[in-house]
Amino acid sequence: LWIGGHGDEAVRVAAEHDAGLFVWLPRSPTDLDGYRRKLRARSATSQLGASLPLARVEGRWLEASRDLRDAGADLLVVLRRYDEGAIADLERYASEVASRL
Repeated sequence: LWIGGHGDEAVRVAAEHDAGLFVWLPRSPTDLDGYRRKLRARSATSQLGASLPLARVEGRWLEASRDLRDAGADLLVVLRRYDEGAIADLERYASEVASRL
């Protein structure tokens, strides 16, 4: 089970139910690390997830993915607006980045 949200109440609910906390759009890896610290203070087993909109980090996919991983993300959901290039970008991410994490 994943609880999506921001703020202390989302952390509390995720920890109390041994669920994952999904931070939809962390402002930065430092922001995500703050959620990790709060979550781990309440639960040693709850996981942390975040989204990575590819358009926001064009040209830095590997670096941005590693930054979120290193900030504590156990789950990374890669986002891409659907248009004619979406599938190609997702396939490129999978082949060039995912295997290097």
